[in-house]
Amino acid sequence: MVDAALDGGALRALRANLWSAGARGVIGRLAVAFAMTFVSASLAAAGPLFMRRLVDALGTYPLATPLILTIGYPLTRMTGLWVIQARVILMASVMEGAKARYAADALAHVLTLGRAFRLEHGAAGLSRLIERGAIGLEASIRSTQVALFQVGLEAAFSGAVLASVIGPGFGLVVLLVMLCYAAVAIGFTRQQVKLRRRVNEHDSGANRRLIDTLSNYDAVQAFDAAGHETRRYSAARAEQATFALRVQAANSLMNMAWQMLEAVALAGVMTAAAHEVLAHRMSVGTLVMIQVYLMQVFGNMAGLGVVYSDARQGFVDLGQLQAVLDRRSPIADPPHARPLRAPQGEVVFEHVSFAYDPERPILSDVSFVVPPGRNIAIVGATGAGKTTIGHLLLRLHEPTAGAIRIDGEEIRGVSLASLRAAVGVVPQDAQLFDDTLGYNIRYGRVGASDVEVREAARHAQLGAFIESLPLGYDTRVGERGLKLSGGERQRIAIARLALKRPRIFLFDEATSSLDTITERAVQRALAEVSAGHTRLVIAHRLSTIVDADEILVLNAGRIIERGRHADLLRRGGAYAALWAEQTARVG
Repeated sequence: MVDAALDGGALRALRANLWSAGARGVIGRLAVAFAMTFVSASLAAAGPLFMRRLVDALGTYPLATPLILTIGYPLTRMTGLWVIQARVILMASVMEGAKARYAADALAHVLTLGRAFRLEHGAAGLSRLIERGAIGLEASIRSTQVALFQVGLEAAFSGAVLASVIGPGFGLVVLLVMLCYAAVAIGFTRQQVKLRRRVNEHDSGANRRLIDTLSNYDAVQAFDAAGHETRRYSAARAEQATFALRVQAANSLMNMAWQMLEAVALAGVMTAAAHEVLAHRMSVGTLVMIQVYLMQVFGNMAGLGVVYSDARQGFVDLGQLQAVLDRRSPIADPPHARPLRAPQGEVVFEHVSFAYDPERPILSDVSFVVPPGRNIAIVGATGAGKTTIGHLLLRLHEPTAGAIRIDGEEIRGVSLASLRAAVGVVPQDAQLFDDTLGYNIRYGRVGASDVEVREAARHAQLGAFIESLPLGYDTRVGERGLKLSGGERQRIAIARLALKRPRIFLFDEATSSLDTITERAVQRALAEVSAGHTRLVIAHRLSTIVDADEILVLNAGRIIERGRHADLLRRGGAYAALWAEQTARVG
């Protein structure tokens, strides 16, 4: 059942990618490739006829005639091979385009499958899955659309020539050899497919471990754990190698079975042909022709075995990726989704609850209103559910109960694009791309001009720092921005938001990595950028939210206090205790 499901997914992917690209001429190019295959197979079948005439003509005709026949066979063979190479070039344009589209479509779909799916599979595992799936698509196209057709045609033509020139018995031998080859290939490859899946699983696991180790380079060095991580990676690769060796052993046994089949078939046919020559019922040229045909058929069938193995591997990889692509996104636009205009920016949480696991609730019956243009802060201990509120507002998760509204519209009824355009985030852990400073800032609004990028950097107190660098805005920040300090990374996130200028601002510990002097400057810049806009501030450092219009205090997923800073201090409750603790620590 699993094999059938994977093959069905692979076939759907193959069909969809070919037909969806038909408007761009892919189907036409495939038709030309098939015609070229027909020509090359015809030339391959015609070549041995020259060899037969050549051998029979030796000593019978003038010297010029055998020379013409001698040139005929290599010329025919060369022309057929040239046609094949031209077809390879043509098919490359089909396969590379299909691979690129499929990989891009796969990435686009994976990005819709939610944070839980991403965390479960890991970046490295998903990267390998998409890469192998794209290569599997190429192998599937190459094998099913060209190679099988080429080998089948050549064998059919060779068998037809032998049957018509010599007798049906020799043509049937070719057919029987093909069937035996196919039976051996199918028998061995079924086992290889199961092993190949295990190889893929261990390859993804080892690659995930490798990426994880490299991403945590500083921690590995700080704890002198290079040897430990190397041993873990080596163990993961050893597990993969065990199954890869079994795949190779099965492949070698399959080749040995084919070679034994070739030897038996060649010995039997050549013995019968030699008997016919001795009985003067067959010429020596015909015997040579039979041998050439058989060697061509055997060579093609051996190549077919490799192609069949690659095709099965391709179908496995393609089927595994297609299984992911068949998954429905847990968070998607509803039918007839409306765009969210957010002209005012009012945010309302109505009795919102959320849990990753029913046994572990994160938020319980949370309700609050952020009026347009007001500044609401959310504070609480680590794990209280503060960041989850931001994730729910962006629809990175769906609430298990309750509703979230912006300007009276429930966010589940509007398009994701318009929702995320209306809400801008400065996260606690700024995520940067391994690109330039300019690119990372421009991520807030991809079409922004250089002048706008510089202005956004100035708002985030980054302008002087960037202009002091030799390459300025073209300076690369390294993987995950690790060439920068934590404060510099966070200021880039603030610059993105200054460039985006959304209606609703979400600050999730936006200045937690900054020193006190820079924090105050950035706070002034943020106040300038977000003036008149709705602001939802998730904060740990209470000194940054004393001017908030309302402060919500979370504990274990519930709002236990709310009010302005001074009012909360007078109550002497949880907020006052947090304030006292932090001011005492600073003092």
